[in-house]
Amino acid sequence: MHTAAATACVPLSGYLLASYTSGSAVEFQGILLMLGMGLLMHIFGFVDNEVQDLRYDKKAGHCAGKPLVAGTISVGRAEAVSMGAMAIMFLAALAMRTPIAGLPLFAAIGMALIYNRYSKRIPMMDLAIAAWGFLFFLFGVMYVTGKDFHLDPLVLMVGIAVFLHFMFNNQILGGKKDLESDRKAGVRNFATTIDEAGFMRMAAVLKAGFLLAAGSAVMMIGSVPILLLFMLSLYFQFMYSIEALEDHPRPRMLKAMAVHEVAAYSVLPLIVAHWDPLVGLGLFVLPLGWFVAFNKLEYGTRLTPKV
Repeated sequence: MHTAAATACVPLSGYLLASYTSGSAVEFQGILLMLGMGLLMHIFGFVDNEVQDLRYDKKAGHCAGKPLVAGTISVGRAEAVSMGAMAIMFLAALAMRTPIAGLPLFAAIGMALIYNRYSKRIPMMDLAIAAWGFLFFLFGVMYVTGKDFHLDPLVLMVGIAVFLHFMFNNQILGGKKDLESDRKAGVRNFATTIDEAGFMRMAAVLKAGFLLAAGSAVMMIGSVPILLLFMLSLYFQFMYSIEALEDHPRPRMLKAMAVHEVAAYSVLPLIVAHWDPLVGLGLFVLPLGWFVAFNKLEYGTRLTPKV
């Protein structure tokens, strides 16, 4: 649950940016809907992922404390929770004032289902989780635009940055983190089926793509303070992604990944802050505070989730 608030901020960011760029009013009920759908999506996706990965997690020593692996929660109960969250999302989407926004939402759910079932067996399934991120962001956008769909260039660049961020985080950092245990468990993904040189080339391409997409959005804003903060974010991203990709003990890699995640995510609140600094600040503080609080509650640490 430590990243649930960050998941919830994906559609919320799409909703906010579409509202600002189109001149639509930001409504409290819209914010609540995006946060609620985000939490439901997190519960659905992550619980389903735990169920699908169970046979691999049983072979990984660092997963011994997970509820399903330890047997403290049954597979049937976990599946009921996941499918229940998905059902609530479907019903909520059908009741929305702009039901057409349900199209990218349903597509995102489909991408999550595909990823959870094939990510350990077919390389490049990280494309599915990246598409999930983009589609979930698009859900927030289409809740504002409805049938008169129009993707502002700035919003499009942010959506592409979201896609590339999920690709980098999952395929590169996640692949490196679990490389040893995945090989032992017989997992076939990008990290286990490519040589180190190819792996690092892909890392460079994805991070450069993120820089171009996010940087383009920041340049469209034309704010010097936001540009400077964006450059500071890039510094932390590059420094800690390099550390996460080096052969360090697992806790150090996890901490580096967490700092990289915070730095990369900060681009969204920075862009939102151009229109409303207080909302931008809230968009940064909410997932960060949630992350630290739930890490402390679940793992006894602030920045090092034991996953």
